[in-house]
Amino acid sequence: MTPDRFDAEVYRRRIEAAVAGTAKAGLAGLVITPGYDLRYLLGSRAQTFERLTALVLPVSGDPTVVVPRLELASLKHSAVADLGLAVRDWVDGDDPYQLVSAALGGAPAATAVTDSMPALHLVPLAGALGVQPVLATDVLRRLRMVKEECEFDALRKAGAAIDRVHAQVPEFLAAGRTEADVAADIAKAIVAEGHSDVSFIIVGSGPHSADPHHGYSDRELQAGDIVVVDIGGAYEPGYHSDSTRTYSIGEPEPD
Repeated sequence: MTPDRFDAEVYRRRIEAAVAGTAKAGLAGLVITPGYDLRYLLGSRAQTFERLTALVLPVSGDPTVVVPRLELASLKHSAVADLGLAVRDWVDGDDPYQLVSAALGGAPAATAVTDSMPALHLVPLAGALGVQPVLATDVLRRLRMVKEECEFDALRKAGAAIDRVHAQVPEFLAAGRTEADVAADIAKAIVAEGHSDVSFIIVGSGPHSADPHHGYSDRELQAGDIVVVDIGGAYEPGYHSDSTRTYSIGEPEPD
């Protein structure tokens, strides 16, 4: 296991389960572009640009990664090499959507795609496949619902990390400070306690505590305020904390 991903065998099991789930759903294959699904299946943090990168998982055939030659480096820290997956790189002038079609057998067949695939890629892919793809959401959701021990461990660590941040929040809450001041302290603490990044911060004081998606503002905290603090961060490899707690600046007002 590296900080960015689990051991390759975790991803091998996930790919095998994804293919089995695809077959059970009566589909011929999956096409997964960069995003949370690709990270789940390959440990890849590749990004979506105007050139297509995709993991192709046919029910009959070998998994293939279609990637622009200039983006090959984006696969470096993924499990692609450890798993021995076929890589079809392409350059401008090639048709990457036909490469995907070929990896799926070359004939029109029911295909599912990740629900985060941009229309920029979905439309030409549908043309190359000769069918309108469906969403892979149900297939992949079933996989994610069953966790492995390494995932439990990552989630436990993420939860413990955000608990340590909340333990510091009372120190940040003082009359005269703004919600933005408190949010800045929380952001530093989230990273200091082991998260790789801040996902979101809500500091809702006084009347703002009634707004579940408030964010934070320049409002100054006042004695008697109720303060809702909803925070979360990214915890490697690809898991997230999310915890909401309610605080009081001194004794709360009766109403």
